[in-house]
Amino acid sequence: TATSVKVNVSMPEAAARAAATGADGVGLLRIEHLILGLNKTPGWFIENHREEDFIRELMAGIRTVLDAFPGKPVWVRTLDAPTDEFRNMQGGHSEPIEHNPMLGWRGIRRDLQSTKQFRLQIETFKRLWELGYDNLGIMFPMVSHPSEFIRAKEEFRNAGVDVEKVDLGIMIEIPASAIIIEDFIKAGIRFASFGTNDLIQYTIAIDRNNENVTGMYWPKHPAVLALIDSA
Repeated sequence: TATSVKVNVSMPEAAARAAATGADGVGLLRIEHLILGLNKTPGWFIENHREEDFIRELMAGIRTVLDAFPGKPVWVRTLDAPTDEFRNMQGGHSEPIEHNPMLGWRGIRRDLQSTKQFRLQIETFKRLWELGYDNLGIMFPMVSHPSEFIRAKEEFRNAGVDVEKVDLGIMIEIPASAIIIEDFIKAGIRFASFGTNDLIQYTIAIDRNNENVTGMYWPKHPAVLALIDSA
């Protein structure tokens, strides 16, 4: 087709099957599934001085996917796990109890406050780039303003990453980011990817995990389509 067709990958062991479809790359690799599989929060690794274990595990999972798609883009999303998912893991005792975790402390807003957690991810990506995986792109979730992208990019720069030679982008999940997409382009994003599950629920105020309103979850709502079209 004239349009590149990418796949979403949650588990590394599915990468080979996904690649066999002839897909043009990975549009979304969710690293939180790799971390949930460890049953330990990033905070647990930090508190127990096991940072290298965390980096090694994360590298191995991402590398499996990169190896399945040689020469094709693999866009890895930085950590986006709601607090209620972390609470059931080792190290989850310190997770805040939020009334609505979907609207809470997650995505880039958490990483920019939890700098040690963010730097572990950056170190993982940096080592993969140093190994020659130049098809690795990184995108930040739950971004609502270009200032968050700029701050995240600066964290990569401070870690020794040549940010002008790597692909850094964003997830468009919040209506605000779709509305001011031109400002994100001016801020230097290399690519953007729609996260429609969240974009839908935030646009029409429907919690997709709330059984009382899931019947109102409307992917083709005119406002959702208008946001996608405008971005």
